[in-house]
Amino acid sequence: MTINDENKIAVHLSEPLLDCALAAFRGASGGRAGALSSWNLSEPWSACATWEGVTCAGGRVSRLVLEGLSLSGPSALPHLARLDRLRVLSLKSNLLSGPIPDLSPLSTTLKLLFLSHNALSGPIPDSLFSLTRLYRLDLSCNNLSGPVPVEGLDRLDRLLTLRLDSNRLSGPVSALALPRLQDSISLQPPLRAIPARSPPSRPRRSPPTPRSAARRSRPARLRQRPHAPLGEAAARVPPAAAVVGPRPPPPPRPAAGGG
Repeated sequence: MTINDENKIAVHLSEPLLDCALAAFRGASGGRAGALSSWNLSEPWSACATWEGVTCAGGRVSRLVLEGLSLSGPSALPHLARLDRLRVLSLKSNLLSGPIPDLSPLSTTLKLLFLSHNALSGPIPDSLFSLTRLYRLDLSCNNLSGPVPVEGLDRLDRLLTLRLDSNRLSGPVSALALPRLQDSISLQPPLRAIPARSPPSRPRRSPPTPRSAARRSRPARLRQRPHAPLGEAAARVPPAAAVVGPRPPPPPRPAAGGG
């Protein structure tokens, strides 16, 4: 291999690191039986296109979408910070616990981060505010606590979606200035303090994620009332005696005792 063959060098150098990161994540996350059985890390790296929830580009993982797989544990998430070309990370509706790890190694690439409906706890870490390329951030329906870090969130000025609801966060957010914000259940309407509270038993739905948005919604069919059979329709027609109108005069009686 020549020095000028830069693309191949990059791919070959990245494979062991990515294999190690994914293997460590799979080993630490558990999940339901067979959830990540398609991750055959002994295969050539080009086979990653067939792995559950993994999308690769140029020998690097660019998307990791693993939703509703019962992935659990506090030590799984930190391994994903080594996927240095990751643009989309969606782990919603799992059982992940512990604090949000340091994802700052993804600061130049990560654009979508969905961690809702887990059991993550602790404060929102300062390292999260280094992800300045984010435009979707959903941390709702966890056990996050502490004050809402307004100053840090203001650094994420590309955000279109911000979801912090159904946590144990508290504090004022009236000073939050995110000019592009379009979707934020926790901040609408209007901007006000968020009281500390426990997550509700039936949390609100999260915004569409890469997996849920790909599903095409089926149009609802209008329920048509079945036509009554001809016999039933005829039976509902009122009889002639029931028709409103003048009655005909009675027939004349015959004369009595004629001879």
